[in-house]
Amino acid sequence: MNKQESINKLTEFNSLINDYFNGNYKNEQELKSKINKLIPIAQELVIKSNSLKLMTMAPPPAIGGMVIKNFNPFDMLFTSFWGISIIPDVSDMIEQSIGKYENGLVSFTKVATEKEPIEYTNKITLKWLWDNVPIKFWIGSISILIAVFLLGYQASNFLKENNINQKVLKNSK
Repeated sequence: MNKQESINKLTEFNSLINDYFNGNYKNEQELKSKINKLIPIAQELVIKSNSLKLMTMAPPPAIGGMVIKNFNPFDMLFTSFWGISIIPDVSDMIEQSIGKYENGLVSFTKVATEKEPIEYTNKITLKWLWDNVPIKFWIGSISILIAVFLLGYQASNFLKENNINQKVLKNSK
């Protein structure tokens, strides 16, 4: 999707959600369906422009109740929180995104991934494990192995001492 297509999709989505918010529709279900079909595209474009803001909603103090923290407004677009709609906030995010796209502040080049995908083989060898398993895992595994060995060693010494003490007690009687 190029710059102009991105702007057009965001503009269309913004118009639809504002029509829903203002009650400018004849068939509510049809409008909701159009909006729901465009949500994934609009959300991706807003995220790409770095304009997505996670939201927190709290009830009025006189009412009290659960606070909803750090939710994605695109996931709850039609939800009314204590009579408050989040559509105006989403509309602001979309307008900010459109501004960034119009002013060339969003890059359209593909970002290279850090690593090539791991090729899985039928046989897992030590070399494959060494090449594909993070060092933190190796350190953790070796640490656990040493801890279990030391615990076993201490347990065996404890049991030896108790057996010797019991033999001494038996012999002294």
